[in-house]
Amino acid sequence: MISLEEETSNLLRDPQEYLKIDEIPIYKPTEDELVDPFFLIKNLKTKGYEKYGAVKIVAPQEWASEFSFNPTGKLLTTRKQILKDLIKGKV
Repeated sequence: MISLEEETSNLLRDPQEYLKIDEIPIYKPTEDELVDPFFLIKNLKTKGYEKYGAVKIVAPQEWASEFSFNPTGKLLTTRKQILKDLIKGKV
């Protein structure tokens, strides 16, 4: 019978292997590129960023999304939801 330690030893990576993993690229788009997020994603694909699986997008400091949330002075209202009522279709 194989012990748990022997079974999991082949699943764990050597910590030195993590040093070989490339960092994800950082992309700094212009304000014009941020207007249309779908175009931005398509543009990233054409530039070859798709092979990384993830890209960190850093917006310019002067850019502000029209849908951004400003937490100062705002309260988020919540409501109590009873699970047994949700199952019955009551909202």
